Amino acid sequence: AMFAGICYFQKMMKNRAFAAMGVNITAIDKRLEKGNISKLLSKGSLVIDAFDNPEGRGLITEHCKKAGIDCLHIGLSEGYAEAVWNERYIVPKGATGEDVCEYPLSRSICMFGVMIGVEALIRYVGKGEKKSRSFTLGDMRVMEME
Repeated sequence: AMFAGICYFQKMMKNRAFAAMGVNITAIDKRLEKGNISKLLSKGSLVIDAFDNPEGRGLITEHCKKAGIDCLHIGLSEGYAEAVWNERYIVPKGATGEDVCEYPLSRSICMFGVMIGVEALIRYVGKGEKKSRSFTLGDMRVMEME
């Protein structure tokens, strides 16, 4: 699997995925652009998107659709986390101007994002299933997306 996006969240996800399944994730610590996306995302059978901006997410979404690469998008916002497969994913419309890492409970949201992301990977690697889920902090609820 290849991981696009860099942050504390990415490190947690990479470590938990390896611990849970022995899956090696290669992180890409480079600026993603139209001119380099094919080269950067050509080696993996799965892309995990953890970008914090709609431009990067849009590039990954379109590239994976065109190239036939499975892609799991994991996103966070204030009080919300999601792990959504490319087939269901909708790229956010624009930056909110808010940094989720500045949210007082950002570590909690990161942990839940990692949990639902790793669960999605376990089902994908083990059973070939693509289950998308979301988590809301206010009611501590994990929901499967239909």
